[in-house]
Parts: sequence; structure tokens; C-alpha cells
Amino acid sequence: MSTEGKCAVCLVEAAQQCAGCKAVFYCGREHQKQHWGRHRFECRPIKVAEDPVQGRYLVATKNISQGDLIFTDSPLLIGPKMVSSPICLGCHQPASVDCPCPGCGWPLCGPECANAPQHQAECKLMKDKGFRADIKDGSKPLSEYACIVPLRYSLLPEEKIKKVKSLQSHLETRRVTPLYTVLRNNVVGFLAMRLQVEVTEDDILGVCGVMDTNAYEIRRNGGVKLRGLYPLASLMNHDCVPNTRHVFDRDDKMLVFATVDISKGSPVTSTYTHALWSTHQRRAHLRATKCFECRCVRCSDPAELGTYLGAILCSKCAGKGKVLSTAPLDDAAPWQCNNCQAQMTAKQIVWGNQALQKELEQVDKNGPQQLEAFLERYKAILHPTNGHALQAKLALTQIYGNVPGFLLKVLFFFKDIYI
Repeated sequence: MSTEGKCAVCLVEAAQQCAGCKAVFYCGREHQKQHWGRHRFECRPIKVAEDPVQGRYLVATKNISQGDLIFTDSPLLIGPKMVSSPICLGCHQPASVDCPCPGCGWPLCGPECANAPQHQAECKLMKDKGFRADIKDGSKPLSEYACIVPLRYSLLPEEKIKKVKSLQSHLETRRVTPLYTVLRNNVVGFLAMRLQVEVTEDDILGVCGVMDTNAYEIRRNGGVKLRGLYPLASLMNHDCVPNTRHVFDRDDKMLVFATVDISKGSPVTSTYTHALWSTHQRRAHLRATKCFECRCVRCSDPAELGTYLGAILCSKCAGKGKVLSTAPLDDAAPWQCNNCQAQMTAKQIVWGNQALQKELEQVDKNGPQQLEAFLERYKAILHPTNGHALQAKLALTQIYGNVPGFLLKVLFFFKDIYI
């Protein structure tokens, strides 16, 4: 990294760097003090780098310690997922179909949210165009919400629209997929024809691609899941062993923390997948939604750095060995026991994983019984740290002590009796 640059105030050659980010230069202390009023909102220990293959990404401008807050980021765009349960467009809390917005008809959590600032422009537009949502059934996820984020994009000021457009959309790759045919017929048709919004088809499909590629999921109490587009966080490269974690505050601002020490000049990374997914699941998700093939150190290791998230126990040698991929970066490669060398085809593994994931998703998570039964049923098949087993165990940790019949005082009572 250069130790010389131009002063941020007078543009003369300068060698004095901002101690906080190491990315801005000054000719002297007076100009540094003069510039601080503006720079303090941008002073972070990171900068944007660019690579022909990776595109734009974030790197550390100084050594960052584990646990440090690296940066905060506010969303450019935020709203429901493309398929969502009823959600209040005023505050993003669970909504009731029995409380429609008087202006546009979309479900709200209460009448006061009809006047929420973030809902005003979209509500007025729909009302002016004579559109009124007619949602009667709130018992299942609704695809009608797919139009909300593109609508909000169309109402952004020009400066923010340019920022959204600067992010990767992979539009040409996605344009031929079945999903984009659905979006063209429904979302584009609704915005361009029904609401007569002055945006092109490529603009609408482009922002859908930007959201698919870059948005982060935000989980709220009550089961609400949102998608937020964060301009700085969007530039973090993916790694299946990321060096950051992120949380969201009550205002949906993202706070990004270092999970390990990050050395100056190193990429600042996030993960675009679920940490408990196996290599096959992660790579398939990244290929389908982010349009790239992950070849990180974790994906390249059959044992996934010793976690064995994709491993199953070998039936040929009574569980003494672990069945692992012989070439994890090749989806068609056979799987082999590391004890007796018995093999299975990749198709067998994929089919088995899909069946297990489907079964796990359908398990009743209002109590521990079905999750415990799942673990018992597959204990001779799943390695103890297999991803499916860990997902069930994680769900159990959230149930024990928190649901009727299994509160801590009840569990401790039975512990005293039986242990």
C-alpha cells in the first residue's frame, strides 16, 4: 500500500495518513482537522480494491483485531423477500390481512403504519393509479410481495439508483432462467403496465438480479424475513470460512465485526451461504444464486477442514469409516469410505441429502420430540457433525428451555429426579 498520496484538502503531495483507515492523506494536521468533519463518517480500516476476475472487493488498510467493529452500513433498499408471509410495509413486522392499508390495501400491523415514512411514496403511487391489493389469505407465503422491492427501487433518488446499478446483477446469465420469465411476466408487467412506472424491463430485471446477487437476509421476531441491499457490505468477497460476522440493529443498520485477526492488505470476507450446509449444498446455492463456482479451501477439502459436514457413516464397515467425496470440486465424483474404500455414486449422495433436508424442513419445531426422533432415526447414517444433524441440534438448543413443557425449571426438575 502506498505511503504517499495527495492531501484530501489541497491535493498537494502528502505523506501523513489518517491513523484510522490509512487510506486518506494530509499535508499537515490543520488540513486533517479541517477534513475530519466529513471524513469521520467514511473513516474505516478498509478500502475498495479491484481485480479483473473478482471485480471490486474490500481489503484491510491496517491490521484489524478479532472482535473489532470494521464498519457499519445502512441499506440502500430493504423489503420483503420475493415470497413472503404477510408483512407490514410500514415497519416490516408481521401483518394482518384484516388490517389493510386504507390507501393501497396491503396488510399492515396496525393503522398507524399507513403513515410510516417508508410506505408513503409507494402507497401514494398505487392509490393514484387505482391499484388496491386484495390479500385475503394470510396462512401461506405470498408471491405478490415480489413487486415491492423493485417498486421501491423505482422510487429512489437518482443518486441511490446509480449506486444500485453499480452492483453486479449477472442479468445476462439469469435472463434465460425460468425465474426471470416469471419475473418478466409478473413483476415487470405489474410495474410497467399496471402502475405505469417509468422504468425499463432491464431496470426491473436488473434490480432483481442485484438483490439476488448482493442482498443480505434480515431475520426479525415473529418469523419475518427481509432482504436488505447494503452498498459497502455488498463488496465483501465470499468465503466459506469468512473473517467477519454481521448483525443488524433496530434500524436495520448492519454492523460488521472481525471474527479473527485480519492483516493489512487481506480481503475482508463474508459468507453468502448457511454455515451448516455441506460443500455440495453451498456450491450448488452459490452457482444458482450468485453465478460463481466456489473453490475456497473449505470446499476443496473432502473433510471440510475437519468438520465433516457432508460425511455419512459407512454401512459396509458398520460405521467405522466416513464416506467422503473423492473430489469435492467435481459434483460427479464418487464418494468413498476412508476405512474400507467402499464407494457410492454422487447421485446417491445428492438424492439422500435432498430427502433428508426435505424431511428436516417438515419437522415440527414447536417442540423437541420430532427433532429428537430425527436424530435417533439417522444416528447410524449421519456423522455426528453432519450438517443435517447439526441443524437439528441447533434447533433443539433453541427449543430447550423456551417452549411450554420444556422450560428450564421443568427440565431441572426432571434432572433432579432421574440423574
